[in-house]
Amino acid sequence: MKSCSGIGDISPARVMFDRDAPYRDVMVTYALESGEAKEYVTGYAAPLVGLKIYFGNELVASQITDENGYFKAYISGRDFIRAEQLSLHYTSNGGDHCFVTEAPDFEHPHIVTDLTVKNDWSGVSGHGVSGMVVEVRNKRGALVGSAAVDAHGYFDLIFNEQQISGQKLKVVEHSILDKHSDSFDLQAPDLTVPPPPVVDPMDDMGLHITGSGRAGHIITVFDEDGMTVLSTATIRDNGSYDATLSWARNHGEALHVKQMSDYGVDSMVVTVHARDCSVPDTSAADPLIAACSL
Repeated sequence: MKSCSGIGDISPARVMFDRDAPYRDVMVTYALESGEAKEYVTGYAAPLVGLKIYFGNELVASQITDENGYFKAYISGRDFIRAEQLSLHYTSNGGDHCFVTEAPDFEHPHIVTDLTVKNDWSGVSGHGVSGMVVEVRNKRGALVGSAAVDAHGYFDLIFNEQQISGQKLKVVEHSILDKHSDSFDLQAPDLTVPPPPVVDPMDDMGLHITGSGRAGHIITVFDEDGMTVLSTATIRDNGSYDATLSWARNHGEALHVKQMSDYGVDSMVVTVHARDCSVPDTSAADPLIAACSL
């Protein structure tokens, strides 16, 4: 802990850095209250003591702590926005208990760290600079959620709605001076149900299921029971696919086709029927010739 010696009316010989002194959760905040910018120091010290806050030798705030030791001391006359050091002290048991804290650098917010996304994509948490506000915005710049960074440098931010449709998000630290950090970019998953694939009529050979869908999604072909997997294929960049069966289906079998997204979400099933080679092809020159006889 840094020295408070020489601050205000503190005698250097009486300064105590008692490890048991209950200073905790101390932070400097600069925020809007009722539309007016105000700066204050909050935290906990000993209960019911007269707390003084100095910048150098200048007394900038004072507050009597409540029965729990909590204080919220408003700073008047000047702004501390560039990482200035403030010294807190109170007198108890024959000594001045000192604590040094630092105002945030509101001119230069830092990129957030240790960013963790909630499993259901309902929010994020991480670390930033105490007194700052973390904002999350989508690619259109609309605010998705915001949260203040607490005295421990931690924030827990809840989105205004789950981000599960492939949204591109930017996480920034924002100060009251309207300064922003560099962004931490996120890509939300697309957990929406994909549309059913387009399935072409089966070829005469009964070996290929073709059609179109979303590039990169997985096509799965099921047997008539709807459970036995007959083939899979990845939809190409141009949206087409070709799933090859291990043996021909040419007796009118009903096959079921679906596509699965990158995040394991399945579309509705599309049913396609194999040609029935036992039925004559009435469009052929000789209608008695089976449609698929080879």
